[in-house]
This record gives sequence, structure tokens and C-alpha cells, in this order.
Amino acid sequence: MRSSAWAVCAVVLIVAAFGFMTLLCRLPSSGRHSQGGAAADRHFPLTAVVAHGATAGVYDRAQPPMSEDATVR
Repeated sequence: MRSSAWAVCAVVLIVAAFGFMTLLCRLPSSGRHSQGGAAADRHFPLTAVVAHGATAGVYDRAQPPMSEDATVR
């Protein structure tokens, strides 16, 4: 049980790192590899963002509420 918790923690950290790298790639910059001042969200995958939000909303609604007497071990 404890090893699976550590594995899930590692996966969450890796996914968070990928999300942060995606955010950094989308920020506007004037560096050597910039695309001539083009807006960062010009080619933003709107369908992927909407699907991500919808999936998160469905997952959040599917979770049963915790009872007040539930204990975490």
C-alpha cells in the first residue's frame, strides 16, 4: 500500500512538471527562439483545454462525499 502511494506521488509530480513546462512554453518572450512576437495563445489547443476541464468536472462529480466519521490511516 505504501509503495503504491509513493508511485502515485511520483506520477503526480511528473505530470505537474509537464504541465509547468507547457505553461512556460506558452508564455510570450523575446528570446532567441521566439516566433517574431506572435501571441502565445494563437495556436492554443482550445479543444484540449475544454476536454480537460470537462473531464475534471465529471471526475469531481463522480467522487462520493466523505463522511464526517471517516478516518485516514
